[in-house]
Amino acid sequence: MNSWLDSHLKDPRAAWSSHEPDKSRPWDRASVAHLHRRAAFGATPARISADLKLSPKMAVDNLIKGSATASDGTSAAEFAKFFDRIESRLGLDGPLRRIQGLWVQRMVNSPRPALEWLTLFWHNHFATSDVKVQNTGLMVAQIATLRRHAFGKFGVMLDRVAKNPAMLVWLDAAANRRTKPNENFAREVMELFTLGRGHYTEKDIQEAARAYTGWFVVQERFAFLEQQHDTGTKTVLGQTGPFTGEQIHQILLKQPASGLFLAKKLVQHYVSETDIFPEALLQPLADVFRESQGSIEAVVRTILESRLFHDPAGRRRRVKSPIEFTVGLCRMLEMADPMPPPELLADSASAMGQGLYVPPSVAGWDGGAAWIDTTRLVARTNLVLAICSQTGPLSGKLKLEDWARRAGSTSPESTADALADTLLADSVKPQLRLELRTLAKTTPKDLRPVVARILTDPSFQLA
Repeated sequence: MNSWLDSHLKDPRAAWSSHEPDKSRPWDRASVAHLHRRAAFGATPARISADLKLSPKMAVDNLIKGSATASDGTSAAEFAKFFDRIESRLGLDGPLRRIQGLWVQRMVNSPRPALEWLTLFWHNHFATSDVKVQNTGLMVAQIATLRRHAFGKFGVMLDRVAKNPAMLVWLDAAANRRTKPNENFAREVMELFTLGRGHYTEKDIQEAARAYTGWFVVQERFAFLEQQHDTGTKTVLGQTGPFTGEQIHQILLKQPASGLFLAKKLVQHYVSETDIFPEALLQPLADVFRESQGSIEAVVRTILESRLFHDPAGRRRRVKSPIEFTVGLCRMLEMADPMPPPELLADSASAMGQGLYVPPSVAGWDGGAAWIDTTRLVARTNLVLAICSQTGPLSGKLKLEDWARRAGSTSPESTADALADTLLADSVKPQLRLELRTLAKTTPKDLRPVVARILTDPSFQLA
């Protein structure tokens, strides 16, 4: 057990109780930056200043609800409709790079970044790849389903995703006949989506597979073929009946293991993927999951408002994924209008190891330290250098004079400070700050080297 978690383990319920700022754990710019870095790709100086005037609970509420308008003044509803429409059109016969780029563009500009952040999490949880599906329309539709239910009831999302044509094709379950039930599909629902290994038997899988018979994909749509459904009695996890697939989901989500499994996955996403969270520390979140009838929003709110989440010792304990890294630097540096070409940003994220719509396996991306091996770190550096260069397709979108003006900076040195505080927050060491100020003095009319130094610093790779 890591020492920072020891104190929280003494009273797990208190660990997840609402954070009340005090002198030792103030609600300051570093705290606000931490919240946005962990739940919404990062914040601009203006957003940090605005949230400082709120309580942590109100800041979390605003983050989950999102802004009423996008940065260009478009309403949040119109923004969503626009991207939904374009994505659905591109998905009909568009190349993979185009839908990847469009999702990156959506994340960079979204007035609801916390929703996109969580949708990305579900994309990894319900990992499905176009490498096998070979249909960008089905892939776009699946992500739209995940986005629609991202903060909703997990049981509803599970029903929708399990019937999603892309998922059924991905798991070889597009034609599930009663004479040959697809055990692989039933296994993944239990192992990867709801319970985790060790909480079911092979017999449970075999019986559950019968409940999913009759589920087909016909003309790229889900279809239930009643004549192919096994109507016989099944026994799954101690319960017996003529179950359907949806009823199997209800049985799975009533298992104590399901709440703990989802709590662990969400804690790894929002808090730390390297620390070990004992069951005792996860149980209060599992209780929230059960008491809220599987509300994802209730669990996420509990995490983001908690004393444990706001413990300064818990910061920088996650490695940013390539998408977090890429979208985060664009949002924090306000490179939205104009932004670097989205498809090239998506290409860069793929070179770093995270191609949208193409996770490597049913288990998703490994994450953690796997994101920062030598090859992938070079890819991160290449993206930074391309954005900060004077020429090339990714250059010219970094408007530092405008950014400095909005941040209230009055000199190259103060701009260097503002950049460091925005991008690195409380991880800026005095020596690095001095280096950045010196660099700003050396090239006062061009602070791109300052940005490059910050973005390639080890601290910026961590959330």
